[in-house]
Amino acid sequence: MEIQDHYNSRIKEVVVIQALEDGFARNFGVMHFKDEFGMPSLYKGWVAEPLVKQIVYELTGSRQEAQALTVVVFEKREAMTDTLLLSDPRVLVLDVQPLIDAKARDRGLSY
Repeated sequence: MEIQDHYNSRIKEVVVIQALEDGFARNFGVMHFKDEFGMPSLYKGWVAEPLVKQIVYELTGSRQEAQALTVVVFEKREAMTDTLLLSDPRVLVLDVQPLIDAKARDRGLSY
């Protein structure tokens, strides 16, 4: 599920489940280093909020709508204990690692 495919003006909260630290290794053969090279940007918890708000701003042209969003970050899907979020039409859940995996599969990549 990508933001541009599923975002609409009724969305008030975006839940981001972070990518894995070595999230590019199994799909693209890119090893990570401790200086952040080779890691998915959304592995770092501080990236999600400004990135999501920037994407929403670019989609809508409304900085006010983007800034009004609440962005919640979880390291793993298991940490998201409120399962009602999954069925709330005002919440968009982005599980990043499956997105990376799907893009790699679409391109026939796997290491």
